Amino acid sequence: MMQAFLKGGYPEPVLGEDERYYDIWMENYIKTYVERDIRALFPKLDLIKYQRFVSMLSALSGTIINRSPIGRSLDISEKAIRDYLQIAEGSYIMIQQRQIQTLKNFVYENNLHLGIVINNSDDIQLVTDRILQLPATCT
Repeated sequence: MMQAFLKGGYPEPVLGEDERYYDIWMENYIKTYVERDIRALFPKLDLIKYQRFVSMLSALSGTIINRSPIGRSLDISEKAIRDYLQIAEGSYIMIQQRQIQTLKNFVYENNLHLGIVINNSDDIQLVTDRILQLPATCT
């Protein structure tokens, strides 16, 4: 059961017998989201920077988002980060949850998050620990 959860919600990558198939499927899934879906909706968007942003966002899932350091890391403005957050939330890959005066980000699209973040068994434990800490409204 845990193995199925850690491979996301789509049956095709879960039912695939070999790990290489899963890796290729996830790579194609992420490319499809960025290169087809986001490009169609936002043709002037810098797709390379947005894909790097999504990778960073996945790694920061469950944390408080501070736009300034993210912008510095990606060499883009805080306004661009705000726009990217709106795109990510509008395309249903993440949600933001208000915590007093801050926002916490939760990557909502499980396949995208898992495809970017999990690379080995240590990553699986880290993601499992974070999932157990999610508020009830996000699980």
